[in-house]
Amino acid sequence: LVLQILLISIYTLSVAIPYSVQPVATGNTKIPLYINIFTIFINIFLNLIFIPKEILSYPVMGLGATGAALTTLFAYNFRFFASKYYAFNLTGTKMYYGIYIHIIVGSILALILSHFANFLDNNYLLVPYFIVTLLSYFLLLTLFNEFGKAEFNFYKNNLNIFLMKDYIQKELSNK
Repeated sequence: LVLQILLISIYTLSVAIPYSVQPVATGNTKIPLYINIFTIFINIFLNLIFIPKEILSYPVMGLGATGAALTTLFAYNFRFFASKYYAFNLTGTKMYYGIYIHIIVGSILALILSHFANFLDNNYLLVPYFIVTLLSYFLLLTLFNEFGKAEFNFYKNNLNIFLMKDYIQKELSNK
């Protein structure tokens, strides 16, 4: 359960990073700093409540590693919403509601596939497991109209070795 919660936490963090970079790009470096400091304080405070069984002989939740994973998830969610809020206020970045579909699809897929991980008893199944996970993610995004032909062509062109070779040769010849 701990790794499943951390998987969702890392996914949330990866979605928050572009929003936290936008204030820096406008020259407002203090806002992301304050968000990160507050995120750390939230994590520490919640760790004190969620992890130990008691503090100074006062009973608290005592969830151990699961509590630590939950506090990380809560702290990263705060960072996501705070970064998104300030990115919108500073740069006027429109709210893209489709990001919630990505978060929901990723979270649901992580929970479903984590149950299949119990059957993953040897390393030979890692590659097929990865391929099934990736295809399931893109299939679900396609069903929610978040992944279409333009996105497919984008990935296809970026993964095309011959186009990459031509690009590298062009870049090296310009210097």
